[in-house]
Formats: sequence, C-alpha cells, structure tokens
Amino acid sequence: MPASVARVKYVCQTCDAPFYRRAKEALRHGPHKYCSMACRGQAMQRRVVLVCTECGDPFERALAEALRHRRDWCSWRCWRASAIRNAKPTSYPKIGRRHAHRIVGEQIAGRPLRRNEVVHHKDENRRNFSRDNLEVKTRAQHSREHNTGREFSLLHRLRLSVGVRRAKRGAR
Repeated sequence: MPASVARVKYVCQTCDAPFYRRAKEALRHGPHKYCSMACRGQAMQRRVVLVCTECGDPFERALAEALRHRRDWCSWRCWRASAIRNAKPTSYPKIGRRHAHRIVGEQIAGRPLRRNEVVHHKDENRRNFSRDNLEVKTRAQHSREHNTGREFSLLHRLRLSVGVRRAKRGAR
C-alpha cells in the first residue's frame, strides 16, 4: 500500500544511503542532510588530513576548523619556526628591546623623552638613526609637519572631528 503522504528522496551526506522524508518537513526544516542521528554525529566529527607546511608530517584537523582557519601547521613549534623563518625585518632597528632612534633622541635631548614627544627622521628613512638625521619634536609639531598641505576626504575629516570631540569629552 502506498504512503498516504508524498515523500521526497534524499541521499545521506555521510553514508550515501537513500532515505525519504515528507515534503512538508523539508519546507519547515530545510532539506535533510543525514539519514539518522548517528550519521549526523559522525559528520559533526568529520576530520581531514592535512600536511604540515613546516615539517611535512601529516596531521588531522576538524573539517570545520580547516575550512574556517588557514592553519597549515601540525603544532605550535612548527608555527613558531615558520613565523621566525618568514618574519619581515622590523621597521625600526632596536638596541636591546628599545628602538634605536628613541635612545639617540634621549641622548640629543639629554633626558628621557616625554609622552608627547616623538623622534623625527629628517630624511624619512626609518633605518637611519644617526644624530644629524634625528630631531625631537612634540606629537603636534610632528603631525603638523607631515600633514601640512595634504587634502583629506570629507569622510576622513568627519572621523577626525568625531575623535577630537571624544577627546575633549574625556578630558573634562
């Protein structure tokens, strides 16, 4: 005897077995993907085998994680080795843990730099930190020097004015 309600045929994404559900259920819940809760559970734990870009060893990762993030390393050790190998040179040379131009700027000023002071590179070469190339300026002077004569878009000017208003509110 035929089923009293029309059924729609689906194919399970886990085991590829055909299964049937009422058309009304498909409208309410969307198209069905799995024939049973067991297949759904197995699909949720689906894993893929990837190859580590650093050491070349194969490793497993959850499919969802592999699709969501580009993590091509089997461990944090391999990630760190890759990060060190592919690291860009720092924009400012350092002496110990401090930027070299700030140390030279303190020597020029004869005191530690204040919070509102920056060291300006006259030739705009960040890697040149010789005494004759550097001068200590306030942030306002430095900004004025670099931004005088520049044309800003309307959107940029609006953002700047909003930032100034916020800063004034915070200073009160």
